[in-house]
Amino acid sequence: MNKSHFIKSSIALACLLSVLTSASAQVVTAAASSLRIDPDTRSGGMGNLGLATSPDAQSGLFNLAKTPFTEARSGLGLNYTPWLTNLASGMYFAEAAGYHRFDTLQALSAAVRFFNLGDVEVTDYSGTHLQTAHPREYSAELGYSRKLSERLGIGVTFRYLNSSLVSGNVNGTDYHTGTAVCADLSLYYQGLDADGQGLSAGFALSNLGTKVGYSEGEKDFLPAHMGLGLAYTFVLDEDNRIQAGVDAGKLLVPAVPADSAALVRYHAYGIPQSWVHGFDNSAYNFSIGAEYAFQRLFFVRAGYYKETADAGGQHYLTAGLGLHYKSAGLDFSYIAPQGSGATQSPMSNSVKFGVSFDF
Repeated sequence: MNKSHFIKSSIALACLLSVLTSASAQVVTAAASSLRIDPDTRSGGMGNLGLATSPDAQSGLFNLAKTPFTEARSGLGLNYTPWLTNLASGMYFAEAAGYHRFDTLQALSAAVRFFNLGDVEVTDYSGTHLQTAHPREYSAELGYSRKLSERLGIGVTFRYLNSSLVSGNVNGTDYHTGTAVCADLSLYYQGLDADGQGLSAGFALSNLGTKVGYSEGEKDFLPAHMGLGLAYTFVLDEDNRIQAGVDAGKLLVPAVPADSAALVRYHAYGIPQSWVHGFDNSAYNFSIGAEYAFQRLFFVRAGYYKETADAGGQHYLTAGLGLHYKSAGLDFSYIAPQGSGATQSPMSNSVKFGVSFDF
């Protein structure tokens, strides 16, 4: 590992953005970890479920094609997540998203995300302090979605990423802010009947874009991802309904090889090549969750999230509550403790807070 990779890896580990695996494991890593984080409070209560659930202002985080199916003409959502509070302080993730439907067929959406990683001590191989870094990542995106029929929608999102891990000269290497652009493509099928009961489905390709680099030389892949989701809404009566679903996803990023010759080929992959070779890894994630709604005023949510070891190995139970009145909503979600001691998930006891408005 060269100095450039050592510095970036030490920062990533210090920020707890990657999960330790055995030395023999095939590791799938990608830059711009903020693009893999789900900031949405509602979905956070349902195990990060969101590809085929009912549309809202945060639809673009999972499947922008849902947006033309919203009931309100416009919407705005704000989310705040204190990040990894059981292991570190000063980290947080903030996000804002909104949309406006021009008519019954098409909508324009926008969102911004900001990931504050606190202060990180950068050291060399011997542990000597080099500097205190202030890693930050933010992204801004604009999306367009349209109904292709009364039941089928399509969406496309373009995103700009700005990622700063460390700046200046460290051990003879000049570091700078990394930038990248990427796009999402999504489809949504809504099969609800006149009462609002029925099956919905969603498909999304996310973070398809350029590499990002922090110094001269090698660049890293973005976390390209493919996801498929199903959700079913049960209308029990006029006041009570339940929505339950399942999502499955896969990272379209090549695994980092241990062999030096293979590593050279890894860094030489073009962007489309990297997506193809991403099918060779075992980096999968799964979500299952449900939401109970009473008069569309009070919501109770629960879910479970799991990913394979190659994708990070996280798994946890989630719960959430929501209170919506007229055009405003307040949501809360919680990740239950998983494991104990050294095996405890770094996501344990995490909370998310969100507010939403319809216009």
